Amino acid sequence: MRRAILFSLITIIWLAFLSIGECQCRYVEELVPYIPSPQSVHLKLHESDGTSYVNVSIRFSDGGFGVSDWGETRRDGNEIWVNSEIWEWTGPSIQIMITVSNTYNLGRLEGGDYTFTFMCWNYQVKTLDFTVAAVDVPTIDLDNNGFIDIVDLAIAARACGSRHGSMNWNPIADVNEDGIVNVEDLTQISFHFGETW
Repeated sequence: MRRAILFSLITIIWLAFLSIGECQCRYVEELVPYIPSPQSVHLKLHESDGTSYVNVSIRFSDGGFGVSDWGETRRDGNEIWVNSEIWEWTGPSIQIMITVSNTYNLGRLEGGDYTFTFMCWNYQVKTLDFTVAAVDVPTIDLDNNGFIDIVDLAIAARACGSRHGSMNWNPIADVNEDGIVNVEDLTQISFHFGETW
């Protein structure tokens, strides 16, 4: 009788160990899609030379996270967004807070109100509403081809020295709008030579 009880007890313990072992065998270390919380994402706007940028910083709780794709900037009117891909490693990782960041070039935005949305796996994580001040920028792309090149300089050079009423007067060549086409207008065009506008 004792032997039967002892045998039954050993069998139960053995089966318990087998089931625990099966649970451990099913655990797989892998990368899985991850969506950060809005509290772990920081969005900051800055402008430089008329171009707007948004810096996105993400704070992770450990080293088991990674961004495989920060996404391309997309725009529809005044709505701007990016869609990123972030992964979490389900296995062991270094236990240290890690911050990663990326800066998006939004280009030269016209004056107005805008919304930048940071998305991950097509899920909206955080938005930033901002205003770009309207600036009266003189048009230096005189031929309106979107590029400041030798043609723009040639248009201004042909009108150089002219005033309103002169034979060679060309109002679009008066970039600084002072009523005369001179070296100041040519200098402004030269300063932006090679840029897209």
